[in-house]
Amino acid sequence: MLTHVIQASMKAKSVDGVVVVSSDNLILKKAREQGAFAIQDVDEDLNAAVARAMRWCAERGATATLTIPSDLPLLRPTDIDEVVELVGEGGGVVLCPSYDGGTNALFCSPPNLIEPCFGSMSFYRHIYEASRRGLPYLIYESPRFSLDIDTPIDLKRLIGREVDVSTKLDLRRLFDLQV
Repeated sequence: MLTHVIQASMKAKSVDGVVVVSSDNLILKKAREQGAFAIQDVDEDLNAAVARAMRWCAERGATATLTIPSDLPLLRPTDIDEVVELVGEGGGVVLCPSYDGGTNALFCSPPNLIEPCFGSMSFYRHIYEASRRGLPYLIYESPRFSLDIDTPIDLKRLIGREVDVSTKLDLRRLFDLQV
C-alpha cells in the first residue's frame, strides 16, 4: 500500500514532491527508488515525526503540506488534487476523516499551520487544534480517504472494492483474501 500511496501522490497534479518518514531503512530505500524524499524517523512519537517532516518541507520552500498515512488502498491522484484545490490561494487547513474518527489527511497551507495530532480520534483533536488557533478548516469526506487498513474489519470493508492491482496481489499473498 505504501507504493500505491507514493505513486498516487506523485501522479497528483498539485504535488511537487513526496516525503516519506519512517524508522525502517527498507521502507526509506523503497521510497527513494520511487523518487520520494526519505527522512529517517528518529522520534518515537508519530506526531513529532510528522511535525519534523512538515518543518523539513517548509525549510525547503514548500508552501503547503499534505500528510497522509501509507495504508489508503483506494487513494487516487484526483482525491489529492481535490483536497489541495479546496484551500486555494489563501491558505488554510483541510481534514479528511477516517470512518473511525481518525484523520487520513491533514492539509496545511502554510506548513505547520497546526500541530499534528494523529492517533485515536485524531479528527476531533485536529478540529480542536484549528479552532484553538482561530483558524477556519474545511472537511473533505471521501470513501477513498476514509478507508485505511488498521484491522481485519478494515480488510473486510475493502473486499469487493476497486483496488490497485499491486495492492490486491499483496493483500492476497498476506491474507489469502479474495479482493
